[in-house]
Amino acid sequence: MATDTQKMTEACMAAGKLAPQHELLRNFEGTWRAEVKMWMGPGPETGAEPMVSHGTMETSLIFGGKFLEQAYRDDSGMFEGKGYLGYNTVEQRWEAFWIDTMATFMMTEHGQHDESTKSWTMVDELRDPGSGHMMKKRTLVTLHDDGTNRMETWFTPSAGPNAGKESKCMEINYTKA
Repeated sequence: MATDTQKMTEACMAAGKLAPQHELLRNFEGTWRAEVKMWMGPGPETGAEPMVSHGTMETSLIFGGKFLEQAYRDDSGMFEGKGYLGYNTVEQRWEAFWIDTMATFMMTEHGQHDESTKSWTMVDELRDPGSGHMMKKRTLVTLHDDGTNRMETWFTPSAGPNAGKESKCMEINYTKA
């Protein structure tokens, strides 16, 4: 009969093993060219024009394929960011972490993958730096078979004139270099 210590050790060892979901990270490995569209305020649903920039995302698998490490730099050299994406076998969900030169806070997300649409829906809640109120964040990452993928992000403020209204704030179209 296994002791409590043995059971805990076995559970910890199992939590460190790769799951079939980790194989999906391979789809994002490599060098990607990016076209970034950003809306500062109400998004395309209002007819607002986005700010457009371009850059390169370098991605690689780390720690035996458990995590995707992402390093982004825009073509102007003024913006860069770093992120990680992985599948948490204990919580049975995808988790992501992002930091960049435009903020002093760390952004985290969690969500699920939909095999039928080859997409990941990730969610989070964070403080709006402009108003100080909490806002919901939703990100949709869609993988395409032709060497492209798209990341779209929406915010839903909890206060102010747009409270409760989801608005697209960013769209990034990636093409494998």
